[in-house]
Amino acid sequence: MTYLILSVLLWLYDNRSFDKISHDNIARIEGLRAYQSGNYKRAAEQYVALVNSALFVEPSARLNLAHSYFQLRQYAQAQKHYRLVARVNQPDLAATAEVQLGVISVIQGDSSSALAFFRKAMNTVPALEPAQFNYELIKKTYSGKPLPNSSQRPKPKPQQRTEEMEVAMETGQDSGTEVEQGDNKDELLRRLRSLNLSEEQALSILNAMQDNEVQYIHQRKQTTGSKNRQQFNTY
Repeated sequence: MTYLILSVLLWLYDNRSFDKISHDNIARIEGLRAYQSGNYKRAAEQYVALVNSALFVEPSARLNLAHSYFQLRQYAQAQKHYRLVARVNQPDLAATAEVQLGVISVIQGDSSSALAFFRKAMNTVPALEPAQFNYELIKKTYSGKPLPNSSQRPKPKPQQRTEEMEVAMETGQDSGTEVEQGDNKDELLRRLRSLNLSEEQALSILNAMQDNEVQYIHQRKQTTGSKNRQQFNTY
């Protein structure tokens, strides 16, 4: 009798395990299918079900979950899973996650963290083109300070507008170079879109870079003005 009861319990346990594995595989397949078709909301739902159910989730599936959150602009959730993928012993996947963490940092206005992530990705996979491109792009305009969020930026005063016009002229954004600047912007947008970014996300990065460049030039002008005042004893 005892043997019969144990046999029934083992049979129930085995069938439960089989059912669980079957559900995990369905979530894995449906998640991949939804992700590849661009249905990121459903992809995230399926991958979350997989993460919550399975004892082990392969890094590629977790990376797709992070990408899905990224496309849905749920950056906090995306960062959480990108950080987990960045720790795995698979250089290609880890470097991809590090690049995406850098991109999120740029979107959030944190150029310093972005550069650190891009540098780490280049150390993980030295020939990774997106990491090199992003690093060089952000490094050119990095001012050394995080950018404020758009909601925190004060409205420009008349004097600030005048200074911004001067900055625009200094950076070559006058009428004589509008066509060249437009071409450069289009090229940057094209490259950014190729890095798994939507148009809105690419524009956010481009605007953040431009704001950082203006901030850098303002700092340089203030430093130069301070030196001149000391030199001519006018301070």
